[in-house]
This record gives sequence, C-alpha cells and structure tokens, in this order.
Amino acid sequence: MEDIDDVGKNVFYRCFQQYVELNTDLNKLKHISPVNDIMMVQTLCTILDALLIEHNVALNNLEEEPKKTAYETLFVFACMWAFGGSIGGGQDDEKDQKEFNSFWRSVTKIKFPEAGYAFDYFCEPSKSSWQQWQSMVIPYTHNEDTSFSKINVGTLHTTRLRYLLDRHVLRCKPVLFIGNSGTGKTAVLKDYLASTKPEKISHRTISFNSFTTSFSLQKSIETMVEKKSGKTFGSATNKTLIYFIDDMNMPFVDVYFTQSPIALLNYIVDYGSIFNREQLEERKYL
Repeated sequence: MEDIDDVGKNVFYRCFQQYVELNTDLNKLKHISPVNDIMMVQTLCTILDALLIEHNVALNNLEEEPKKTAYETLFVFACMWAFGGSIGGGQDDEKDQKEFNSFWRSVTKIKFPEAGYAFDYFCEPSKSSWQQWQSMVIPYTHNEDTSFSKINVGTLHTTRLRYLLDRHVLRCKPVLFIGNSGTGKTAVLKDYLASTKPEKISHRTISFNSFTTSFSLQKSIETMVEKKSGKTFGSATNKTLIYFIDDMNMPFVDVYFTQSPIALLNYIVDYGSIFNREQLEERKYL
C-alpha cells in the first residue's frame, strides 16, 4: 500500500468513523447481490489505495488544508463505489440508485455538482473538484476493417467501469461484474483485456458452463503458471496474470447446494493457494 503522511492518516481515520462506523444507514442499502460489510470495506481500501498511487505526486504538492480536502475527496469517491457500486437489484434499479444518490449527497461534506447523480463524477484531487465521467469518454472512430460484432462504442457507463476495473488490476484484486444477460459485462471485460499492454499483462478467458468442475478449472489455471521457487508458483511470463471468468454462475449445483468451481475460486482468493490433486499433501502458493 502507498505510504500515507500524517495528514492523510488523520483524515482517513476521521472519514472511516464519519462515513462508515457511525453511518448506520449504509446497512439499509439494497444490493443487486448479497454483500457483507468486510468485503465493502476491503473494496474501499483497494480503490483508495489505487487512487493514492495514481495521485501521489499531485497530493504531495498541495498545502495542508487543500491536501485535507483532496484526501477526503478521494475517500468519498472510493466509499461511494465500495458501498454504492452494487446498489440495485429491485424491480426498479433507477429508483434504488436515486435513493442512494440523495442519501450520499446528504452525508458527504465534499459537495457534488447539482446536475445528475453522484456516480456521474470522478475526483480530481489536484483541483479539489469533481469532474464529469463524460469528459473521459473516448470518441468513437470508425474503422472499415472492423467487423460489426467487434465494434465497441465507449459510453459514460463503460468508461467508469473500465476505470474501476483498472484500479483493481493495479492492486491485484479481483472484481466481479453482475448484471442481466445482454448488459455488456463480457464486452467491457474483453475490450479492457484487448487494450492492456502485452509486455506487462497476460490474460486468459475461462468460460464456465454446467459441466465445468473444480478439477477442470484448476487445470486451466495451472497451465498459465510455473514453479518459481519452493512451493511458490507464478506467471510463466513474469507478467501480471489476469483470469477472466465468464458466466461464473453456470456450474452445476450439487446436492450440498454448492458449485465446486466457485468454491475453488473462493479458496484461491482467500488463501492464495491450491493443492496438488494427485498428492494432496502438496500445497502450491500462487
């Protein structure tokens, strides 16, 4: 994690207390998928850590009072997405988001512009201000050699999803996109992976189906890693390795109401290791 100066520590301690610990209304939010408190706090720390790395130079050049405002702006942005990024899932998602927007605007000291939702803005700490995501949308340039199925037109929604995804990749943290069929989850991920630098990142797509087992998933994962030292295994190309799991909900539900590939993914995320299926006493650290 990026080193934080005393000003930042004081601001973040206060913000955690004000926006998280004492803000009991956060527990009343309706999410599209079950989310527990510690996972939202971890997401907050992941986004905040990535933002501190991104804006480290600009923050260090600020005087104390503007720096306090900048730190709180970063915290408000990270907290908004950590706790509000999964808002929805009801019969009227827009209604849920409107309610969160009104609630978040009412509790934050760093005021958002009046137009639109709070989600429509990202933080610019060097200016201690909010900027519209629309300003970051890359205009579409048509290429006649591109097939229709591969045309991807950037929007406000895809731009901010890519931004948040990139911050998770920066901190080597997993991220989960949830939504109905046809909402563009796979398109956003594939477009992002296609834009990564091949000299720094390698990636693999693993598509789940009803026949996917934990064993087949483990084999797919292990083909991209090699032994580094002792029991430690890592990317065979010494790059950041990204696994894109598509249709993660698809595996067969067994008699114990579990899906073994998802259980294995959960274990890998929690413990960073897997066991040799032929010699169970051998543990491999990823």
